[in-house]
Amino acid sequence: MAKKEFFETPDDRENPDSVDEFYDDEEGTDVITLISDDGEEIEFYELAQIEHEGKIYSIMRPVDPFEDMGDDDVIVFRMDSDGDDIVLNVETDDEIADAVIDEYNELYDEEE
Repeated sequence: MAKKEFFETPDDRENPDSVDEFYDDEEGTDVITLISDDGEEIEFYELAQIEHEGKIYSIMRPVDPFEDMGDDDVIVFRMDSDGDDIVLNVETDDEIADAVIDEYNELYDEEE
């Protein structure tokens, strides 16, 4: 996927402890265009950025859902450093992705 500037740590966010950045629908979320390895531009809603075990993850949902995605499915991207750039990589470890989503759900439930 593409390089995109993101917050490097939760402290870089305005109100880092607030769950105001987390949404249960797409209205008001950031739309981010990523470029796949084959050059295809794909738009995503960024639902949240979550810190887990010292790494930052972005939870996203494609604007135009993929054919095999359910209504509530999301993709967890890990933010990796590539020199001065932040590179998003799909988190392929299901245990880590599930833990990130669980953390998001806990934060979201606390806000309600």
